[in-house]
Amino acid sequence: MTAFSQTKVATTRPVMNYATLKRGIDIVISALLLILFAPLMLAIALCIKATDGGSILFW
Repeated sequence: MTAFSQTKVATTRPVMNYATLKRGIDIVISALLLILFAPLMLAIALCIKATDGGSILFW
């Protein structure tokens, strides 16, 4: 019998599972991209309002 057959491997549960971690990363990246592109979206909305004269959002 070898020494390896006697060793026990300690198994630990991850603190956070993969799906929860991925969800958190998705939310953070989405929020950062919204903040980053907000000035561009505002400029586009103002251009639409200035050239068309109508509503910016179509309801």
